[in-house]
Amino acid sequence: MDFVHDSTFDGRKLKFFAVIDAFTRENLALEVDTSIGGERVSRILDGIIATRGHPGVIVSDNGPEFICKLMDAWPYKRGVKLQFIEPGKPM
Repeated sequence: MDFVHDSTFDGRKLKFFAVIDAFTRENLALEVDTSIGGERVSRILDGIIATRGHPGVIVSDNGPEFICKLMDAWPYKRGVKLQFIEPGKPM
């Protein structure tokens, strides 16, 4: 899971939250908004789990949405391991 940032022609910031299955390369979620925080990320992930089942590991960078207190407790409560990539490295 990761965020991608862009802007509209008039300069408004857009934030894209993407969740990709690394094995099948299937896009499991793509949310677009001007702001997406940790609570919304947890709701999106809960929705994926409800339809697809529990992943063993979720890989992400250590951005503020993924290291907040809510997202620190989320995987623990659901038995999912969060694996953070090293800063500046895509894998």
